[in-house]
Amino acid sequence: MGLQRGIVTAVLLIFTGLMFILPSVPAAAATCSYKSCDGKSPVTTGCSMDGQTYAAKSIVRNGAVIGKVELRGSPTCAAYWSRVTSYIGAQNLNEGVFRYDLPGHQNGSQTSNDYGTSAYTHMLGAFEEQIKACGWIQVVNDYTCVTYG
Repeated sequence: MGLQRGIVTAVLLIFTGLMFILPSVPAAAATCSYKSCDGKSPVTTGCSMDGQTYAAKSIVRNGAVIGKVELRGSPTCAAYWSRVTSYIGAQNLNEGVFRYDLPGHQNGSQTSNDYGTSAYTHMLGAFEEQIKACGWIQVVNDYTCVTYG
């Protein structure tokens, strides 16, 4: 019994050690990068796999936080999108992401209108350009925006 327990322990230690030695399987390759991502979905391109929130801001109505707008992006794809989330149930949502190559000079945008508790735009590629994400929940009737870069 002691010998079997020792063999089982040795085998487990070997397999556990191999988990740290063997390379990990890479995430699915993204199908676009930078401006070739313009107008494409972060989900279907694989860009959302390493998606990060670069900036976020609460959407407020009468002093209460009812949602948020996020500027999301993929380091692998060098592309960004806007996501709007409602904390007050399904609402009419409007989201937009805007690219500026010079201060005040917009050279790309993606917007969409949706109904639900969360929605996102298609992407805009950006490397050194400034990116702005805006969101609107119908009951607020005003845009909330965040800027990055």
